[in-house]
Amino acid sequence: DDEDGSTTNAPTTTIALDHQQAQQQEIQQSSSEREARQSFLAKQETEMEDVRRRREETIKAKRKAAEQEQEQHFALKVSMAKQQWDTLAARLAGDGGEEESLGNICRLLGVVLRNAATKSDPKYKLLKTSNQNLWTRLLRFREVVAILENGAGFERRVVGTNTQIETEALRIEMERDRINVEISQALNESSSPDTIASLIADLDALEVVAANQQKPAAV
Repeated sequence: DDEDGSTTNAPTTTIALDHQQAQQQEIQQSSSEREARQSFLAKQETEMEDVRRRREETIKAKRKAAEQEQEQHFALKVSMAKQQWDTLAARLAGDGGEEESLGNICRLLGVVLRNAATKSDPKYKLLKTSNQNLWTRLLRFREVVAILENGAGFERRVVGTNTQIETEALRIEMERDRINVEISQALNESSSPDTIASLIADLDALEVVAANQQKPAAV
């Protein structure tokens, strides 16, 4: 009690105010920490989203570049095939019946390519020059062989036993003799230069086959 008999509670009030202020400070600090964590997490989320976005953009760019490269490669193959086909057409032009010859070659080539692309049996992916019908109608034309190799992925290989290889060598020799006879006849009969050029081209194609007989290389 004071000297005048009155009672004071100032210390109690001060303590209560200090406790309340401490609680408020703790609440504010907790709130600040929570906001800081939320801000940190939001920043991390944004950074991770940026990383994901950049990764997706990189993947898309690589995929697009690969697709463009494939398209360019395909366009090059188509262009080379067209050049070979035009060359073959020009060679056959002097023989007469060009349209019929090209039509037959085109139909057979289409069958060969379709079978190779759609059928799983390995036999459709192996074209043997020992097949007289296939040789005469398709494989004796070097431009067709170039289309098969460059455009369709066929490869030249030596297949079969020694007897088969010897038989093929004999067939090539007989074919060479036949073409040489036809060239001689064409020269004697003063045939058109295109006809003679076509025969010489056939002979050249045959020599290519003969040269590759000893190498790992067949359509």
